[in-house]
Amino acid sequence: MNKSRLTLLVFTIILLFFVGMCVVQAQGEAWDPANYGNYGLPEGRIYDIVEKIMMWILSIIGIIAIIAFSISGIQYLTSAGNETAIETAKRNMKWSIYGVITALAGLIILQEVTALLDGCFYILPFVKIC
Repeated sequence: MNKSRLTLLVFTIILLFFVGMCVVQAQGEAWDPANYGNYGLPEGRIYDIVEKIMMWILSIIGIIAIIAFSISGIQYLTSAGNETAIETAKRNMKWSIYGVITALAGLIILQEVTALLDGCFYILPFVKIC
């Protein structure tokens, strides 16, 4: 019985909160979506914003992978015949190449998804037809 009263009380408080918000919203001036430029809101579409964020993340991943490949090359050159150091450097090079391939695949997938959302398609890399 106590649990059901608590549930009813919480539900009533939530309901009154949202009803009160609707009354407050009804008192204000109507917001005109066609005139959104005057409100200081961004004019971009959501998937354009997501695309830019994903391109930024892919750029960071690509840069990190290339830096890792360079460090692995330096490890390989400075191994001085130590077999374990050579194997470690080779393994690190392999995984950094996988990182570069993953970043490039992500770039291609992101471009295709963006083109499909725009109603376009790519016939060649970076040749978009709308």
